[in-house]
Amino acid sequence: TLFFNFLGGTLPSGLSFSRSTGGTYFDSAGVMQMAGVGAPRFDHDPISHGVRGLLIEESRTNILLQSAALDTTWATSNAAVTANAVISPSGGMDADTIASQTNAAANSDSVAQSVNLQASTTYTFSLYAKNVSSTQSRVELNAINSGSMNKISTITWSGAVPTVSSGGTEALGNDWYRINLTFTTNASDAGAATVSFFPANSATDNSGAVNVWGMQLEA
Repeated sequence: TLFFNFLGGTLPSGLSFSRSTGGTYFDSAGVMQMAGVGAPRFDHDPISHGVRGLLIEESRTNILLQSAALDTTWATSNAAVTANAVISPSGGMDADTIASQTNAAANSDSVAQSVNLQASTTYTFSLYAKNVSSTQSRVELNAINSGSMNKISTITWSGAVPTVSSGGTEALGNDWYRINLTFTTNASDAGAATVSFFPANSATDNSGAVNVWGMQLEA
């Protein structure tokens, strides 16, 4: 019988570990850190700070560009981006604030980026969000060829706490939440698509703001 303890923060004697890229994990203070290439990650719960052990994940690729710099390759519509406005889950001053412009029409304020989708592929969209003043936000993926806009998750804010219509949420501490939405494309979805985040999604309250960091679309 073999027994290995992965809760001590080091690899047990006789074991080796390899990974071709860096990777994130939460340290014992609940702060997101980046491990170097080939370094094992000993993860912790971001709320309780309890040790989770050795973090093992499948390889994924983020196809969004500048996922933590929304004032660069992201297109804005009736929204203002304030770069590096607040401290992100990584502990750095590198999270952006996205604010709907006052009196913008409902559902017209967004930051967006164009991507290319493959058919019959499972994708996960995720972002880290901390509410400022919004009552409802939205993430949306519009597949141009199929005209499909049903890959949508509405985020309803109760103060700092989000509830999503699709997907899931994970609390990270300091009012930050990871919000995710997983979907699988069909043949007609393949090709050009647009990923959008709307800080305000309500016809009655269209001037909200949300802090955002680390947008990802992974396959």
